[in-house]
Amino acid sequence: MNLRKKVIKSKDNDYEKMGGAVEAMRNVVRHFRTGTLPNDEFSLEDLKAYTTHIIDIQEEDGTWTVSADAKQLAEDEKIEFLSYPTFIGLCTLVMADEYLPGGDFPGREEALRKGFAALKLEGYGEDSLFQMIEMIIILIEAAVPPWLKDRRSDEVYNNAALKLISFRDKLQSRLDAGDTILSFGGDYREIFELVTSGLSVL
Repeated sequence: MNLRKKVIKSKDNDYEKMGGAVEAMRNVVRHFRTGTLPNDEFSLEDLKAYTTHIIDIQEEDGTWTVSADAKQLAEDEKIEFLSYPTFIGLCTLVMADEYLPGGDFPGREEALRKGFAALKLEGYGEDSLFQMIEMIIILIEAAVPPWLKDRRSDEVYNNAALKLISFRDKLQSRLDAGDTILSFGGDYREIFELVTSGLSVL
């Protein structure tokens, strides 16, 4: 189980190290959501410290990255090493808000607002649709859509919800048209249905 108590950024943008860092972030969210955290190896105090760490390493623009400098990443690399960590970072903070009641996390609300304001759901290109779907599935697994729904009176969170609704509607249009085969040949009908269902709460 690849779980780390801190996000280890790669100083030289080593792809293998950065991929491992993203996987470790993803695993914390996965295990947190399924109730297997905290545990003997990753205690409640560790989880609280990790949440504070996630707040501390957020970039000034509201994103998260596993690279030493996201500006050095090629455009196609930013999806995996900037966008994925940003989605996962937000999931971590949302789940902390929901599942660690009473936790003292100075700066969490500001980090959430900055992160959701920076959330990018367009501009990846058609060939990257499946990667965007995978990122949104992470949000769904972390119960982010209902969390956003409860906060739609706030402009920042409402804008994030509207981005997700727009993405959902585009997938639904493709479902209605039977256009579910992506450029590499895979049929994503079931995945499209999973995403549209997961975002229907908005």
